[in-house]
Amino acid sequence: MGIAWTARLIDAAKAEKCISDADAAFDYIEAEELDWDAIMARKDQTEVHAEEPIDLDKSWHAIHFALTGSGEAVEGPLGLIMGGGMRRCGDPDDEEAPFYIPPEAMAKANAELSKLGDDEILDRLDAEAMQAKRIYLAQLFASQPDDMREYVRENLGILRRLVATASEHGLGAIVLLG
Repeated sequence: MGIAWTARLIDAAKAEKCISDADAAFDYIEAEELDWDAIMARKDQTEVHAEEPIDLDKSWHAIHFALTGSGEAVEGPLGLIMGGGMRRCGDPDDEEAPFYIPPEAMAKANAELSKLGDDEILDRLDAEAMQAKRIYLAQLFASQPDDMREYVRENLGILRRLVATASEHGLGAIVLLG
């Protein structure tokens, strides 16, 4: 099982309900109205479509570390995965509730990510430093560095496409970390 990072882009009208109601945010991100058979049948599972959820799987923490140098929440555009511009949906004290990332934060993340190349980001994945900061899956980076680097590269590409799509269309995102 494990902890995964899932996001679905959202417009302002739909976001209002999700921001105030965590159950609505959960329903939105689960996307039961979509044709999941068609989505899963796609040849390229790394495509990003504005109306569909994306999943960074278990790479989220390594990506966050590579972007911020931290294993904890960080404010600012590159802290997007764990804090930068996020707020809880519904009760702010409910640690299991999804987050909302406003369009402005998505656009800032897109601008900052656009300044960095994949290899520049991936070269920050130091297994020893990751283990010291208790980064999720750090042990695998120590034992399988090439495989894990490619795993993170693929998911970094998905994150790039997500923030670019959000920026292009003025969308925010509902995010579930769990």
